[in-house]
Amino acid sequence: MMSLGRNSHNHKGFTYALVVWVLMGSLCGVAADPGREPGPATVAVVTATGFLGQDSFLTPQSIYPLGKQDYRTVARMLDRAAMLATSTTRISDAWASLVSSSDRVGILIDVQQPPVSLTLLDAVLDRVTEAGVRPSNIIVWAEDERSLFSAGLALCTDTDGVRILGAESEGFRDGLSRIVLNYCDVLINVSRLRPDRRIGMWGATANQTACVPQVDRLRLLAKQQELPSAAARPSCRTKFRLHLVDALQPSYEPGAQKMPPYWNCGTLLASADCVAVDVTGRQLLEAKRGQVHGVPWPLDPEPVYLKSACEGYRLGQWNPQLISTIESSVTN
Repeated sequence: MMSLGRNSHNHKGFTYALVVWVLMGSLCGVAADPGREPGPATVAVVTATGFLGQDSFLTPQSIYPLGKQDYRTVARMLDRAAMLATSTTRISDAWASLVSSSDRVGILIDVQQPPVSLTLLDAVLDRVTEAGVRPSNIIVWAEDERSLFSAGLALCTDTDGVRILGAESEGFRDGLSRIVLNYCDVLINVSRLRPDRRIGMWGATANQTACVPQVDRLRLLAKQQELPSAAARPSCRTKFRLHLVDALQPSYEPGAQKMPPYWNCGTLLASADCVAVDVTGRQLLEAKRGQVHGVPWPLDPEPVYLKSACEGYRLGQWNPQLISTIESSVTN
């Protein structure tokens, strides 16, 4: 048997080097376990044609420019997606596998313009509370307060109910949001599918850049090969349980900031794997773009961070051949 103790000087030097490497990896956002390759992934793809309610004087276009989404349909889509993503057959079992009554739950939402569906957010909040989580143990959050306000959400720090917080106002520790590190045990990621001029596509992986300070977020968006490093931080890896991608009314090209060209896709994507769900979302976007132009129209720039998220950071599955999509539809 080989004894590690026979050269104590070298052993101490190795131990010191290992500790330094781990600490540097944590501070720089490098994956804690870079050696294990991501395995096969499953993505739920749930569609509904009747997710928009009937137009009436109660739903003026000035307030609902894209139409008013029907809560019951969106909630049923969420239920189906959660069950498929967790391989369960009952709604209660699906959410019980994600959260428990003692958990402090953070719901990270995409508040870029146009923001994630607030109807979908309402449905997520309802399911989390129905699973036994007290409203006072739930935080809805995004990168900063201004973006939350622009998305139609006012800050709420009242500890008796659901809190709405910005990561910037709550501060950071070791380059990671205190909401992630200190406030929450479980995280749910709700992003909106859209093309992005900086990185090609926005989705679940890019949305997790809200976990790091603005200066780091801007750097990662400018150097997208390193973008997955935010999501690869150990606390993010272990606490994010579910990634939802809102493709109900996604835009297919950037266009004007507040009203880019969009289509009523009526789709919700869900997975435990943020990379796999983005790869599936990319396929949706590029299929629509090709349909609009009559020829293939790839995203520009190419979202190369998805490949580095898999091969460099071991964050999730990038190879479409190793991603199983389970499709389902919801009818009115």
